[in-house]
Amino acid sequence: MNFKLRVCFLTMLIFISSCATSAQMGAIRKEVNKNKLEGVDGKTKFGLSYPSSHSGAYESVDILNFTVSSGKFKGKNASALLGKSHKTGNWEVLRIMIESNGIWVSLSKVEDNNIVNLGYREKTVKNENTIIGNWLGILNITKTRSLRITFTITKKDNKLIGKLGSPDQMAMNIPIDEIKYDDNILDIKVDKFQINFKGKLDEGMIKGEFIQKGMKFTLELTKLETVKNLVKKYKQMPKKPYPYIEEEVSFINKQKNIEFLDPSKKIEIKLSGTLTYPKTSDKNKKFPAIILIAGSGPNDRNETPMKHFLYISNKLTKQGYAVLRFDKRGIKKSRGDYKNATTYDFADDVGAAIDYLLSREIIDKEKIGLLGHSEGAMIAPIVASFRKDIKFLILMGTLGVDGMDGLIKQAEDVARVSGVNEKKIMQAKEINKKVYSLVKESRYSKKIDAVKNKLIKISPNVKSQMNILLSPWFVTFLNFKPSKYLEKITIPTLVLSGEKDIQVNPILNNKAIKKALDKANNKNYEIKTFKNLNHLFQTSKTGNPNEYGKLDEIMNEKVMEYVKNWLKTIK
Repeated sequence: MNFKLRVCFLTMLIFISSCATSAQMGAIRKEVNKNKLEGVDGKTKFGLSYPSSHSGAYESVDILNFTVSSGKFKGKNASALLGKSHKTGNWEVLRIMIESNGIWVSLSKVEDNNIVNLGYREKTVKNENTIIGNWLGILNITKTRSLRITFTITKKDNKLIGKLGSPDQMAMNIPIDEIKYDDNILDIKVDKFQINFKGKLDEGMIKGEFIQKGMKFTLELTKLETVKNLVKKYKQMPKKPYPYIEEEVSFINKQKNIEFLDPSKKIEIKLSGTLTYPKTSDKNKKFPAIILIAGSGPNDRNETPMKHFLYISNKLTKQGYAVLRFDKRGIKKSRGDYKNATTYDFADDVGAAIDYLLSREIIDKEKIGLLGHSEGAMIAPIVASFRKDIKFLILMGTLGVDGMDGLIKQAEDVARVSGVNEKKIMQAKEINKKVYSLVKESRYSKKIDAVKNKLIKISPNVKSQMNILLSPWFVTFLNFKPSKYLEKITIPTLVLSGEKDIQVNPILNNKAIKKALDKANNKNYEIKTFKNLNHLFQTSKTGNPNEYGKLDEIMNEKVMEYVKNWLKTIK
């Protein structure tokens, strides 16, 4: 997951670059001409499109962004939501939004140009039953980044309940903690992600503000018959029944696996996961084992939304390995405090996972390895540096430089790929250095309020990010030194990276990893960079995180094929 947006729900963005079809352009042209929005013609630039299967009134839904080329709105960014009718097969414009002073608003708000709303309407009623159903909205994170959000609201025992969805992140059933509805005002809270939406029902649409961790976005919701089938489906996704054994397992971490953690934390955490291993008629058969370690963010055992770990586990189990993957502490079925956990706490959980495998008769205790992705690949060397029962490491998309240097490079690379000019990139880089340096030192400060004031003086924009910047995880990450642990690794190690990884720059980081492993006098390591692959090891055009949810593969097949062949060399 994205280091920079680690604690933010809005990590994966949606649109795939393509051109509108002539039928879609015709539908938009018809509506905007009728409503006096000039400039949609053959020269109009259509940029981004995300088609999705959709049952109900429309067989599919498309979101099209374009720039108006002439007329009163010349140069303005606009966005159209279209639906392809089941009955007629024609594209219909459901709603158009236009950018006004940096904010995306419904056309119904552009009153001085006599433009009417094109969205779904129904008579407003103050009754709670009016809001029961499925609602879809679009969060415009930046001018080029958007994210679909869904709310499914039902009623049980005379109480409103519901689920939050992010179809572009393939996460659709996130429990809503609180729903209030009074006098046409809807108030929704999702505590785990610190999300609050508050909006007013007006003529069939709910218009309001979506807030997450201090970040505010305008959000307008339109009612849909269903939100099913909005999630992208991958051909690579493993399908049941699996040709191997799958067990739901749990184990206890007594916070004792990493010697430098605070010994006063006398706690026990129950962690839950899945263990898979090959079918066998040999009761004495023992399997080599691999523990999968998730990247940054509130990841479950599969690394939802894209379920990379389900994919990887399937590949490795078919190869003859027992594979353990588990929900991070505080996530899904695992207990514990996620919010205040650091990289070292997560490493401690991996130690507990190793102890669990050692307790199982089916595991070959002399052949246990770790596979980590992103932050998970930072954690693996921590654990292997003090656990002698780890025999090999597979590190995917991992840092070699210090945490602060890695984040500064990440921000620079993402901005450059996103088209930000060099002057602004360099300005932001200098601000980031000052902010991160101050946050980095805050671990030693008892005067947090003074630190906050200094940060705001550097950049007022950090005010909304303060909770993230000063969180235990972020402060620990900035101070993290991968070399401290890599320099102790002498076991077989495979380091994998993508050429177009702009979250963890392969040139910068692989150089540092090589230096550390050489210092360890490791005689059995390999560093492999795959051409045209991004941080998630997908085939990518630019490597920009906003491509992740658009691409057609979970992971390029040649990556796990390479892992398979490397594992054969260490048996």
